[in-house]
Amino acid sequence: MAIKISGTTIINDETSFVSLAGTGALKLPVGTTAQGGAISAAAGMIRFNSENTVFEAYNGTAWGDVHTSVGDVFFAGTNHSGVTWDTSEDEFLFSEGSRIDFGGGANIRRESDGILRITGATADDTYFSFSNQLIFYRGGVQNSLMTIDGSIQRFHVNGKITVANNIELNDSDGSTDKMIMLGTGDDLKIYHDGNHSRVVKSGDGKLIVSSGASNNIDINAGTGGNTIELIASTGQVRLYYGGSNKLQTESTGITVTGNIAVSGNIELDDSDGSTDKMIMLGTGNDLKIYHFGNSFIENDGTSDLLIRNSANDYDVKIQSDNGSGGIANYFVADGSVGAAEMHWGDYSTNSGADGGVKLATNASGVTITGTATATAFSGDGSALTNLPASADDYARTIALLGL
Repeated sequence: MAIKISGTTIINDETSFVSLAGTGALKLPVGTTAQGGAISAAAGMIRFNSENTVFEAYNGTAWGDVHTSVGDVFFAGTNHSGVTWDTSEDEFLFSEGSRIDFGGGANIRRESDGILRITGATADDTYFSFSNQLIFYRGGVQNSLMTIDGSIQRFHVNGKITVANNIELNDSDGSTDKMIMLGTGDDLKIYHDGNHSRVVKSGDGKLIVSSGASNNIDINAGTGGNTIELIASTGQVRLYYGGSNKLQTESTGITVTGNIAVSGNIELDDSDGSTDKMIMLGTGNDLKIYHFGNSFIENDGTSDLLIRNSANDYDVKIQSDNGSGGIANYFVADGSVGAAEMHWGDYSTNSGADGGVKLATNASGVTITGTATATAFSGDGSALTNLPASADDYARTIALLGL
């Protein structure tokens, strides 16, 4: 060891050492960073940097920190301001530009843009950026993989996600959280609201569910065979109940298997009188009901047209306007007595009331109420009864009947 004071060698023995006894202290030179830089330093020198409050040693090229356990430890570098061990918080504080290097090009760096960057060995490796977002890079391109946006709690992915197990989300409130949201404007949302599972389309455009050219689409409710089936090969839509096809679309309309219960109206536009916009009944469409200028009930088959009321003691009535804006009976099949009746509408009262039975059938013939006017009668009148008693009235009756 050699000890020099002001250039004068006091001890010059490479094998000796200096031992200071006592309970005092050894005071080293103290100065700022700039003052240390002004020293004609040689390797092995040591001093205390009053500006950074650290001990420094010169390694032959530059001054560097010497570890101490008293207070914070500050590590300064040539190019960056360094890293501090904060003893009050037991943590490292990284200034901008400082990094932890793991060798081989892998490091953790505090960048000047205020983010923490974890970098792989090459530019093509994945690395991460932490600021308000967690950004994953690939090949040095930002957002090339995925971003976790802490401000709005979203996970952005540019590319493909491969999931080996499940994607699980809790119940959503139906606004913005706990949903699968697709599209630039989050137009398509898939979520469960606690009671119902929902697929919601908003914004412009359609919600399209499609399959391959040879694949059908089935929408099932439970396991009872209640299904809506879209048939790719024929273009048909089929509705099933309990596994049975109840309604099927065709190129000409629909085919229904079973009954149709209608709570509203069945409405058809005016027909052309041939085959369209009609209610058509029978295997050969023999019975047609339609409107073509007038309203028609038409039977063009080879059988009779029957109008029947099977209810006990009830009638079949043919009604029309009574000539004064009301409705009156004109033909009545009276189910209570078995008579066929012809009525006269009440023209005088304009009330629409039935003017009464004018002709009714009975077991022995017909009964006429009122005057029967005819241009001629056939027969000799020998079976007539209840003729007028006087000769003059009898003669007038015979003359009236043309006998």
